[in-house]
Amino acid sequence: MKKNYFNLIMIPLFVLASGFIILRYSNTSKKDTVYQLQKRKAANSNNKDWMAAYKQTEAHLDKLRLEPANTKSKMALASIFINEARAWGNHAYYDAAAMHYVDEVLQAEPKNFEASVMKSVILLSQHRFEDALTQAEQTKKINPYNAYVYGILVDANVELGNYSAAITHADEMTAIRPDIRSYSRVAYLREIHGDNYGAIEAMKMAVGAGAQGEEATAWARVQLAHLYENTGQLPQAKEQYDIALSERDNYAFALGGKGRLLLHENKPDEAIKLFSQADGLVDDVQFKEGLATAYAAKG
Repeated sequence: MKKNYFNLIMIPLFVLASGFIILRYSNTSKKDTVYQLQKRKAANSNNKDWMAAYKQTEAHLDKLRLEPANTKSKMALASIFINEARAWGNHAYYDAAAMHYVDEVLQAEPKNFEASVMKSVILLSQHRFEDALTQAEQTKKINPYNAYVYGILVDANVELGNYSAAITHADEMTAIRPDIRSYSRVAYLREIHGDNYGAIEAMKMAVGAGAQGEEATAWARVQLAHLYENTGQLPQAKEQYDIALSERDNYAFALGGKGRLLLHENKPDEAIKLFSQADGLVDDVQFKEGLATAYAAKG
């Protein structure tokens, strides 16, 4: 009888203790998660951009080991991870990494504008457009005079098909800060509405507003080249892809663009080489689609 009574007492205590240990381990595991910069693919694995980002990442991680509540380092890491995902792929890893640090900051500082903006950007990357729109609207209340948040409102509304709202926010963004970000969004909205030549003019302004050699400028130049493609101006498109490659060696999106031009010229073998090169640099489905098209063209 005493033995049964002892078991009745000890079993619930064991379950309770086990649950505590699991909960404690779970909380500690989540809190102590450390995200680091991942190696890029092939030729981009050790270039100067990656090395600079790697050194910055390690420096901020070192700071967090000494000061776990260091907001500046958490935001710096989130920014590095967002940029790495946008330029080189691996969104699943980097979106989670950036969100980890952003959420930690927002938990401590719910009205941190920079963290709120970054959360909207990550939600867009995850295709959670309704959530991104809600987050951006909340962010605008913190600071209604920042151009960047209006860009997020443009993007989210476009993805949700709210084109009138997107145009309104693009106008607001351009009025606050006419730069590469605002002009490129104007270009995209014009393209959506079938004004390809107006889109080209706006994207030219975006390229002109960007700093030579920066990834954002190369991206805008590739978009300009693609607009030339869509309007049948293939020599102009090739010129822009070549400039992008001269300013940023092995820029995958320019290589992919030139691959498409080679398909227009019925040169599938040469196109396959460029699509393969681009696919070896960045994780992006468009290069695999290009390869599939090129192989089909080859028979």
